[in-house]
Amino acid sequence: MAVADASISRDQLFRTLLEDGPVACQVLDSDGRLLLVNGAWQSLTNLAPAEVLGRPFSELVATESRRQYEHSLQRLLQAGECPDLELRLAGRGRQPTVQLIWKPGPDGATAARQIFCILIDVSEQARLRRQLAQAQKMEAIGQLAGGIAHDFNNILSVIIGYADILRLKLPAGDPKHLDLDQILQASQRAAQLTSSLLTFSRRQLLNMTRIDLDRHLAATQKLLRRLIGEDIDFSVELACGRTLLADANQLDQVLINLVVNARDAMPTGGQLRISSRQIRVDDNAVAALGALTGGEYAVLEVSDTGSGMDEATAAQIFEPFFTTKEEGRGTGLGLATVYGIVKQHNGWIEVDSEPGKGSAFRIFLPTVPEAAETEQESRPADMTGGREKILLVEDEENLRTFASELLRRFGYSVLTADDGEKAMEIFCEHRKDIGLLILDLVLPKKYGYEVWREVSRLRPGIRVLFISGYPVDMNSLGATVPPGKGDFLAKPFSAQDLLAKIRDILDRG
Repeated sequence: MAVADASISRDQLFRTLLEDGPVACQVLDSDGRLLLVNGAWQSLTNLAPAEVLGRPFSELVATESRRQYEHSLQRLLQAGECPDLELRLAGRGRQPTVQLIWKPGPDGATAARQIFCILIDVSEQARLRRQLAQAQKMEAIGQLAGGIAHDFNNILSVIIGYADILRLKLPAGDPKHLDLDQILQASQRAAQLTSSLLTFSRRQLLNMTRIDLDRHLAATQKLLRRLIGEDIDFSVELACGRTLLADANQLDQVLINLVVNARDAMPTGGQLRISSRQIRVDDNAVAALGALTGGEYAVLEVSDTGSGMDEATAAQIFEPFFTTKEEGRGTGLGLATVYGIVKQHNGWIEVDSEPGKGSAFRIFLPTVPEAAETEQESRPADMTGGREKILLVEDEENLRTFASELLRRFGYSVLTADDGEKAMEIFCEHRKDIGLLILDLVLPKKYGYEVWREVSRLRPGIRVLFISGYPVDMNSLGATVPPGKGDFLAKPFSAQDLLAKIRDILDRG
């Protein structure tokens, strides 16, 4: 060690550097026992020297890191060098992740060497790596879920479609209608499960419909009751009386996530309450309340008497991957998903919570006029056919067969193709006669939007209906399919859905 000022003792400088330095240091003997620790080491582990000196350092290494540490210690003593290690320590009150940099001392035989170590706290870097790995895992799961959902929604479309066709063929009053209704109800539940799965993997197309909030909450009570234990007192108080423009599946996802969180916060029982009401937000209160605009809002509140949260925890609960649950019991995406869905609905969410006294989540969603709701809900499904020629492009054979059979049954002339290139060949041959294109977005050889782009150059303004098992928002296709240039129908769809959508497109002018 070189010292610029000869008046400074090297021993004194070394002692000051070791004791008061910002980096945790320790010295081990050749058996791995702790001979010396400094002040920064004590701050890192929350352990006093009297508790640890003379003990093997391996006892302070977390179980999952211990074998790696002991193997590396032997290698260091035998070879005189060893790469740095990343270990998790079993300190008091926390378990920091550290980078261990070590080197044997020069004195004596190898067996008698002391080992000098520096421990650098890398807990934050390790947390960020775990978070990145979790994000990559969830992205991979999302891609897998999307592929499964695409195929599964094709299958469901066939099941729902042929059930609809059979129902059309049966005379009124035939008892087989009850069997078909059971098939259709089960298919719709399967479609909702697929939709819920995809909530975690991508931003979904919102299927916005007018929903009576109180009626919807009343209908979901039975489902929510199944999610909580018998030791939880569950009550619902409905006093909103207003209509929302919302996606029913996404609204259910919000309710399920909040109810499950409330249940987990009450492992020994408690009270869970769901309530609704309405408020009016004037323009002066917009900024204070977090609303986007003033007006009438429905308030949905989910409250519990569980463990509650402190202010610091409550400030982070809507962040992706933040969770208060033990490792392996939560992804940290539940409340982040709730927040995203509420924002997609032009609403906002707030939480009141106190440790030991429970939590209350309040969701504010804009309402719509009652007159518009009545008009929408009273309109029956359109089962009208037509005489136009339709080019149907779908690579799933069973779905293509069902859709073409249905359309022909209702008077349409149908041309079919199973990939994008065949679709272009057929269109070029019949382009003057085709009144509508029905294009699956994901096709072999050419994607549906690529077919639309080429067809539009040949016949600008031609009508198009995109279909897909992926919950794709048409606007997300960006410049490929400009907003307003195409309609979208998500799979699985019923015969009524398909016929009504086609008629709506063709009758626009």
